Amino acid sequence: TMARNARKRLLNSAPRREARRQRASNARWMHLYAGAIGCRQTMQRCIATHLSMAQASLLLLTYAVAAERAANQPQISRAMQPVIHHFLTLVRLNQQLAASLMSLESFLYDIPDAEWDTSREFIPRRHRTFGTLRGDMESRKMTNFSLSQLERLFELFGLRQYIAARNWDGEIRVPTGHTNRRGVACYYNFDPEELVLFTLTKCKTGMKNNQLVDTIFGGAYSRWSYGYRWMIFYLDDRYRTILGHGCLLRYLPDFMTFRNAIERYVQKDKVYYDNAGNRLDVQGLAHLPFNIFGFIDDSIEKIQVPYSGPEGDYEGAPRREQYMNGQEAVYSGWKKIHGIKNETVYLPNGICTLYGAESARENDRGTLNRSNLDAFVGMIQTHLPLNLRCKLFGDGIFHGALQNIITYFRSIGNVPLSYHELTTNAAMRSSRMPIEKFYAHKDNLWDVCAHTAGHLAKKHPYAIEQLRIVYLLTNCFNCFNGDQGGSVNTFGLTPPRIEEYLAL
Repeated sequence: TMARNARKRLLNSAPRREARRQRASNARWMHLYAGAIGCRQTMQRCIATHLSMAQASLLLLTYAVAAERAANQPQISRAMQPVIHHFLTLVRLNQQLAASLMSLESFLYDIPDAEWDTSREFIPRRHRTFGTLRGDMESRKMTNFSLSQLERLFELFGLRQYIAARNWDGEIRVPTGHTNRRGVACYYNFDPEELVLFTLTKCKTGMKNNQLVDTIFGGAYSRWSYGYRWMIFYLDDRYRTILGHGCLLRYLPDFMTFRNAIERYVQKDKVYYDNAGNRLDVQGLAHLPFNIFGFIDDSIEKIQVPYSGPEGDYEGAPRREQYMNGQEAVYSGWKKIHGIKNETVYLPNGICTLYGAESARENDRGTLNRSNLDAFVGMIQTHLPLNLRCKLFGDGIFHGALQNIITYFRSIGNVPLSYHELTTNAAMRSSRMPIEKFYAHKDNLWDVCAHTAGHLAKKHPYAIEQLRIVYLLTNCFNCFNGDQGGSVNTFGLTPPRIEEYLAL
């Protein structure tokens, strides 16, 4: 089998120092990070400088000793002793400095024998399935779901039916896009349970494919790149209607139930404490002043900067031709990041619907105009009387000429808000907090979308699909375990059963 990786120092991932003709193309210095290249180059220049100074001092020392012996006079001999001693000190000092730097450079960039003797072969494929998991603890650690929940989720994904419809031999065939010498299409075979387990583990841990292969699954790195991408696109295509705003049609009969749950929450008396420990009692509202069934908000996910880096892999290479338009297209001047934006509707039962993802360049109103959500909410309720029609509640950016999305009361001109309007705004700010908690809940569950993990999907072309699947898995988690930040604790509603939510 081929080598798993080029020989590198485990301490800093530096390649072994060899002649260029003996090194693989993926072990060149330019593939080190800039700090390692600069540090190593500086150290080697310092070593060369100290060795040259030691050589020069030794040469001057030789001349000084020869001049002393040629003079053969006591006075000249005594005068030359400090000069000889000075040159001798310079020789020793530069030799010691060069030796110290060479030792440090060898420690940082030479591969020790113990590392050199380690196996370079691929870790054998371990064929991980649900049966190899050692109970619910390992299952939750890898996927956020218990073993029984994982099995129910797998059956609802319909992978076995997908395989049977195509007469495959019990495994999923993922094409690579290549053909062999006979012109036959090449593909990888995946066990469906192993592929689901890999996908959920990658989403949960945020680990790279290499790390997952080395620590859990084994096998070749390249095959999992194809398998993970296929699974992401499969789930996104299968549950597109469930995850989108069209899913609101399923919960249309429950809109008044959602409205009553929100009203019960804003009617509760609340107690607050400041930093000094002083208690503040806030009386709840007498009733909800408008009919709302959910909350709308937008969030931005950081992505890789498009068209970054040079056009070629050589010194003086120009920037990519499309970098200006590509980077401006997804840059948010408000967040100062390149990202994609998604519009979400949070329901009091813990389910979140999603539109997007769109460019982060537009504000929330621009995304709302493209989603046409305001008109859609009104259209699905045209058969209801006016007193039973419900709206969505959003933050201040949704203030304006919208028919089915409302926001906080705002003062007009110099007319201040009344006490009732101020208390209503405070109660509604508190009631819409679960949608913010949903975002945090999603990031805590799935590290692949957490900002600490870097950019969403890195350079892979499935950032949007991966983001949508993370929202889908968060809804599935809430169906199994309840939404502790919103529906269960705040509004007293339970999410639907997983079979009801994923029903096609």
